[in-house]
Amino acid sequence: SAAAFGAQSVVVVEGCDPFCPKVIQASAGALAHVKLIRLSWQELIKNKKDLNLCALVVSGGQKPETVAKQNLLLVVGNEAHGLSQDQIADCDLTVTLPMTKSTESLNAAVAGSIALYLLK
Repeated sequence: SAAAFGAQSVVVVEGCDPFCPKVIQASAGALAHVKLIRLSWQELIKNKKDLNLCALVVSGGQKPETVAKQNLLLVVGNEAHGLSQDQIADCDLTVTLPMTKSTESLNAAVAGSIALYLLK
């Protein structure tokens, strides 16, 4: 999704191994089109410089169309636990995808892809 929507970099924070054979195969070669960076959360916060960290949250965040897109890094939590409250607090802003009331949430990868598209 990052490569498809023109993102320059993907930052993996204490997540899966992006060079695992299953991940490489699932990317269908798209990994070669983005810069992959692996950091701890503390390293990301310490080195973010002028990046605005934008946490993707289930509710209570800004609508995607209201977010300033310059120097933005979308932060998506993992499927099982999402982002911690501390991680959300460390971010500069939050964004929520509008959904009907009958839908509780989306899969993290799907939500991240949609948000990335809307924030490009």
